[in-house]
Amino acid sequence: MFDSPPAAPAAPVGIANGKSRFQPPPSPATQPPPPPTSVTGFVKNAVNGQGVAGVNLTFTSGPNVGKSVVTGVDGSYTFSSLLQVPLGTLEASKQGFEGFSDTFAVKDRLPRFDVMLAPAMALGSLRFVLAWGSKPNDLDIHLTTPNAACKVSYQNKVCRDAR
Repeated sequence: MFDSPPAAPAAPVGIANGKSRFQPPPSPATQPPPPPTSVTGFVKNAVNGQGVAGVNLTFTSGPNVGKSVVTGVDGSYTFSSLLQVPLGTLEASKQGFEGFSDTFAVKDRLPRFDVMLAPAMALGSLRFVLAWGSKPNDLDIHLTTPNAACKVSYQNKVCRDAR
């Protein structure tokens, strides 16, 4: 006959009045939620860089859903008392401009969050707007027409041979 070692208890056991009793494992320390924060920025015209007044900005996902502000005369906006969340979707809209939607982290000390709105265009038109911050330090786009008759880039800004 073989002796097997005693099974380890599933949870800590305590002794009270000579009798053993079950003790549930300690619960992890509950951390308070982070304090509310704010997000500020500017809504700018993607073509000329000027501020756009009267833009409606609304959170459409996450715990801040439904919170909304309108930009001032210079295109500036501020959301106050936002819950800090890993991700939230912000949408911007104004008559005469294409819609905007972006998902980002809402957190304390978020640098300014600027929005670029492109003016609405005629049906069949194309516009590419490249906007970036300090990283990457270079951003470019290269386009080729479907028949490869023309290539457009920073060095060749106009497509004269497209058919």
